[in-house]
Amino acid sequence: MCTVSWCRQSAGYTLFFNRDESKRRSEGLPPQPHISGSVAYVCPRDPDGGGTWLLANSHGLTLGLLNYYEAQGGYRPKAPLSRGRLPLDCSTFCNLDEVENFFTSVDLSPFPSFLFLGIDPAGRTVLIKWAGKWRRISHPGFSQLPLTTSSFQPDVVVSERRAKFRRQIPGLECAPERLIRYHRSHDPDRSAFSPLMTRPDARTVSLSQVTVSRTETRFTYRERRGDFPILSDPVSVSIPRKAP
Repeated sequence: MCTVSWCRQSAGYTLFFNRDESKRRSEGLPPQPHISGSVAYVCPRDPDGGGTWLLANSHGLTLGLLNYYEAQGGYRPKAPLSRGRLPLDCSTFCNLDEVENFFTSVDLSPFPSFLFLGIDPAGRTVLIKWAGKWRRISHPGFSQLPLTTSSFQPDVVVSERRAKFRRQIPGLECAPERLIRYHRSHDPDRSAFSPLMTRPDARTVSLSQVTVSRTETRFTYRERRGDFPILSDPVSVSIPRKAP
């Protein structure tokens, strides 16, 4: 249950990620900087699984994880591992080739189904779909935005969110200020279908923004406390970009 979109800019990109979660799940921990070898990265953490749903590093890569509900009913590993560890496994990668090679070679059978997104400073993308019995790799562009998933009426939710995106963000007018308005939009009469959503069992819990420029990777995080469509003041963490 998440919604992701991004737009290219002259020296990088800006990405937005709405995290939707069960109301039974613990609140996420705000983003913190980390170092692994010579690579810095920033990510929030899920205290229940110990992993993360979104990570950005000093190479300008952003890595995001979404549920793949359509495939979950057909595949249940006997001893499942947390999917949130996968962005951490890729945290030091320099480029999308490394991401693609990792998911081509690693044994994914212990993981429930998922979508894994990678985007680089040139705006190139990779999307890995893991359904339990197969994995597929694609390279989504603007016409596939937003990437969005839902456990509730998924076909209708995806259709409505994409239609709203097309109305609010024509292809030639994709810009961060338009994207954030989309990600913050909430229709009380169609709450479960909104990008900033609320249902009796789940809700959007945070909005993350990653901005990659020539000089830095900046992670901006807004929490949502309660069911009102109000987000907290932003918390920002930045790390210097490594030279290409």
